[in-house]
Amino acid sequence: MPTKFISLFLLLLSFLGFSQTYTVEGIVKDQAYIPIAYANIILEDAENEDLLLGTTTDEQGFFKFNDVKPKVII
Repeated sequence: MPTKFISLFLLLLSFLGFSQTYTVEGIVKDQAYIPIAYANIILEDAENEDLLLGTTTDEQGFFKFNDVKPKVII
């Protein structure tokens, strides 16, 4: 019984390693360090420049992307 539990645990643990994602967030500011409201932000695939995600900053220039997979550039 313990062997089956350990095997199942290791199998599930391996799936967690493949599903790693990141959060990308920040504030867009101009040259005078004033936040830019409603700026468009995109994430592109690093290999072929396909658009993956897009959002707009809020009134304070803040943006956030959740569940971003590796191999993505801004």
